[in-house]
Amino acid sequence: MGKLNEVIVETGNYREILIAGDFNSRTGEKINDLVVGPFGEEVINDNGDKLIDICEQNALKILNGYFKHKRIHQYTWHQDTQELRSIID
Repeated sequence: MGKLNEVIVETGNYREILIAGDFNSRTGEKINDLVVGPFGEEVINDNGDKLIDICEQNALKILNGYFKHKRIHQYTWHQDTQELRSIID
């Protein structure tokens, strides 16, 4: 994710930035946080910590946790036979 941070810095603060990609990050949920919203999942992984750090350094938000979704639309990945689900940012 070091390269991502370099690109963000090169872009500068005078443009709007929208980042989309497959980071395999799980960023959790936080109330009254500037980066992570309250409607994510409880799990945070290493990639999630890295993505949160980059967003904090550059005043960015991870938006999929800021909005409440119906359960059917909430999860990015699921395996129903073992009742496994995750929201991957």
